[in-house]
Amino acid sequence: MFEIIKAIGYLQKMLLKNYRMKVYEYEEEIEVLVYGGYEALTEIAEKAKEKVKVIFDDGIGEHKAFVKADGITFYTYLLSDEIEKIVGGKDGTSND
Repeated sequence: MFEIIKAIGYLQKMLLKNYRMKVYEYEEEIEVLVYGGYEALTEIAEKAKEKVKVIFDDGIGEHKAFVKADGITFYTYLLSDEIEKIVGGKDGTSND
């Protein structure tokens, strides 16, 4: 058991250091926070041939961009200048 925990810890550190991502949820589905922002998220979407979606998360009051690829949800929170450019200053969702 200790070896498995150590391996998971090592993989998390490697993911954070090399890709600036961290796995946050893995019980029902895997959710990965992408620290590289919207640009990094679009790179993932292009590789997976999927589309990035943007929603307003009422629970935290932030715009959240995400892409689902191979059963994994990659997501990031948008910065104010990204919101203006992507969402266009309106409430709700964009780029559907």
